[in-house]
Amino acid sequence: MYNFGYGPQPFIRYDNRIFVYHTSEDTRSIVREKLAFICKADINNDTSVNSLDFSLLIAEWGRTDCSETLPCEGDLNKSNSVNIIDYFIILTEWGRTDCQIL
Repeated sequence: MYNFGYGPQPFIRYDNRIFVYHTSEDTRSIVREKLAFICKADINNDTSVNSLDFSLLIAEWGRTDCSETLPCEGDLNKSNSVNIIDYFIILTEWGRTDCQIL
């Protein structure tokens, strides 16, 4: 759980959904509010994980020189390389059409 000081505190669940819990001043009840579904594998930000994202991953396959100054779109797990782990991330989210652009 992240602590941003006062106010709602977001956390990321196992399925990458971000939630915020906050207390209503009127009722003092806890309200759960879904903010967005994050798709790591939606490389081209078209709200779905499909062959276009896969082709972007394959175009950078094997790169090991990824960094903040020289980013790789296919480095989905931010390991500074495009490899089998990134491929498995694509497979895990393959076919999703509910990705939201953040």
